[in-house]
Amino acid sequence: DNTLAIKQARPWIFTAPISGGDNGSVGPSLLTPTAHTVSEKQIHVVVLEYSQPRGKISFTFAGPDTHHFKLYGFADLLVFEAQDYHAPADANGDGVYEFELTVTDSGAGTTKVPMRFTVTEAVPAPPEISVTSGGGVTEGGDAVFTVSASPAPAQSLSVDVTVAQSGDFGVSTGPQTVTVGTVGTATLTVATSDDDADESDGSVTVSVKAGDGYTVSSSQGTATAEVADDDDVADDDDVADDDDVADDDDDPPPANPEVSIGGAASGEEGQDVTFTLVAAPAPSEPLQVSVTVAQAGDYGVGTGSQTVTIPTSGTATLTLSTTDDDVDEPDGSVSLSLNAGDGYTVGQPSTETTSVLDNDDPPLVTPEISVTGGNGATEGGDATFTVSASPAPAAPLQVSVTVAQQGDYGAATGSRTVTVSTSGTATLTVSTSDDDADEADGSVTVTVNGGDGYTVSTTQSSATVAVADDDDPPPAVPEISVTAGSGVTEGADASFTVSASPAPTAPLAVSVSVAQSGDFEASTGSRTVTVPTRGSVTVTVSTSDDGADEPDGSVTVTVNSGDGYTVSSAHGTASVAVADDDDPTPADLPVVSVSDASVVEGELAGFSLLEFRISLDKPSHHNITVHYRVHLGTTLPSDHHGGSSRATIWAGHTHGSIVIMVIDDTQREGEETLEIELTGADGAAIADNNTATGTIIDND
Repeated sequence: DNTLAIKQARPWIFTAPISGGDNGSVGPSLLTPTAHTVSEKQIHVVVLEYSQPRGKISFTFAGPDTHHFKLYGFADLLVFEAQDYHAPADANGDGVYEFELTVTDSGAGTTKVPMRFTVTEAVPAPPEISVTSGGGVTEGGDAVFTVSASPAPAQSLSVDVTVAQSGDFGVSTGPQTVTVGTVGTATLTVATSDDDADESDGSVTVSVKAGDGYTVSSSQGTATAEVADDDDVADDDDVADDDDVADDDDDPPPANPEVSIGGAASGEEGQDVTFTLVAAPAPSEPLQVSVTVAQAGDYGVGTGSQTVTIPTSGTATLTLSTTDDDVDEPDGSVSLSLNAGDGYTVGQPSTETTSVLDNDDPPLVTPEISVTGGNGATEGGDATFTVSASPAPAAPLQVSVTVAQQGDYGAATGSRTVTVSTSGTATLTVSTSDDDADEADGSVTVTVNGGDGYTVSTTQSSATVAVADDDDPPPAVPEISVTAGSGVTEGADASFTVSASPAPTAPLAVSVSVAQSGDFEASTGSRTVTVPTRGSVTVTVSTSDDGADEPDGSVTVTVNSGDGYTVSSAHGTASVAVADDDDPTPADLPVVSVSDASVVEGELAGFSLLEFRISLDKPSHHNITVHYRVHLGTTLPSDHHGGSSRATIWAGHTHGSIVIMVIDDTQREGEETLEIELTGADGAAIADNNTATGTIIDND
């Protein structure tokens, strides 16, 4: 039998009484409405209010549906648990739960009132419609959009959208209707057309319009797909010129030949290089063509402007001589360019280049010696270096190097000689030794020294190979620090992160102290935090939300000294700001207080009611809602029902009640106490002494 604590996780709906006065000498008048509408699966609590009594008031009820109600006459409360709308449980199955309530005033008679509670269906929230784009397209392709409903509708849903375009891509714009099925999505395909006009890129946009049975997403109510134009810019040569159109029947004058370079032949220095010039159509008489000759390098070519005669055959060869010297030099080239002139036009290619190859041996070059290092090594391994000669020597070459080390890895240091073969390289291996000492990583360095028959590279004369120590260091002692999370408002949790650097190899117990500035009911004092091997742990300090206006404060966590760690000197303490959220109390508000209470277990056959009296220092013209919190004290959660909740002092009254249902157990025990704390009031101020103690007297 669950009484006032019926399914506390369910919503509670309270019906307040209407106002009324003395009913005279006739039976009492019920001021509470008699007809109620309740949404399915709600807990509906009715406060039974009546005309000013002339004697003691009592309630009884009768009817076929009374087993769905709980009547608490001593507290003037009627509780109704609304059933499933689709499975009515009332006597006649119409979803209307009825009974007759009898109100008896020992000094004024009896009144009978019919009561009706109609259960209605809970209305689900409508789906939210959003639209997303499948990506850009090229004109002529389809822009694809996805229209989504969250949650998916129970049946197909018609959604209004508007299609618009930027540019002119033949899109069918304007309003459209998309049907979203029970899967929750629908695809909208918008076709574009492919024209031949070069134009700027554009876009297609789909916007969801408001409609029946859904809401429009505030962040994804519109989506756009880019549309790329695929047409080339019109060429001026494609536009007909008036001069190109014949204005009479006379034969046109003969076309001037177009001269181009038909090819070129290269050669070594001292040989001739040739270029072939072509005139199309072939000239009717020898044609003088102006050309310019240039060279890269110094090969004795006659450069500058020249004239080449193309005969009526249409081709001519220009032969250019080069000189052979004894100087080793880079290969070069000869270039020919056609110049504009009379009687011909310049075609393509109008420029040609052909190579001139140097045939002289280079002078003997002194090898340049460089050194490069291989991959890093671990102590006990070999450090490898490559000594290179560029160019490779004609005979094996003796090169002097110096070996040095950083650290103590047993490398054979000092000067030694390396022989570079005619292949141009030699490998130098330097051994290291493996010891048991933990030490800093080091390195081995090889430096090329000056010597006969070679020069030393200015950029790669030295190379270093890192040598890593492979011995474990002694375990580091973690340093503990604490950082604060963001500020909170009273009633929220202040969050801190306690970190160990480096992370411990095993869970580490760290002592911290919690303190507060202000009175936010933080659990202060020392506590132990265990930092796991990942290196950090979150510490949460709860604050309480009261109804008292007070200055903002803070919660501080400080790391205490302890075994197995050190405390950070810079981050050994951290504070989270706690903001008060209460308005200053107006001076003219009534003040509400609460009185102690006691009760014996089992007064009401299995339970008893622990009733705390809440009082106003003066009546109010408005209902006063008082918020409270239950603290366990010496009780256990199984001793009673009730936690944080609210109670009402009705307009014109100065008293109300907070009722806690106490469960009768069979355990012999001493008196137990719990505490009621007034945390706030709507329309009233909370007294300075805002707590009261409830005593539960054992009956075993």
